[in-house]
Amino acid sequence: MNRSQSLPLKTSDQQHPQQAQTALPLRSFANYYVGTIFRPRRTFDALRADERRLRFGVLALALNIVLYTLVYVFLAACGGAPSSFRPWLAIPTDVYYHYNQFFLAPSMMMGWILSAGVAQLLSRPFAGKGSFEDMLRIVDLISPRN
Repeated sequence: MNRSQSLPLKTSDQQHPQQAQTALPLRSFANYYVGTIFRPRRTFDALRADERRLRFGVLALALNIVLYTLVYVFLAACGGAPSSFRPWLAIPTDVYYHYNQFFLAPSMMMGWILSAGVAQLLSRPFAGKGSFEDMLRIVDLISPRN
């Protein structure tokens, strides 16, 4: 095959044939939340088309914060202390979880913004065209799985 007969390459602007069918918004937050594990491509395509994406993204982050905070509340109430690692903050180990329940929400929110920013910057060399706000919404739904 010579150069004039080379095969055409698929560009990133062309969609997969099934994507047009699966871009319909899903019904509920639970569908998106579970869908990020079992059907990520379909779920994120649907999320991109859904007007409720900011609400669902913030809900995913809030759910993650509440569940992790409950873990630290119960660890602090039961006298838990880190035993297999040395805390990176200069906090006594016997009260580490008590203080950590107050640091958790701000640190998760800062991590959310930082990870969305890094993902946004890394997507630009690969022809990423989405906005930072959309990246924040997507990172919200990904973060509980990490």
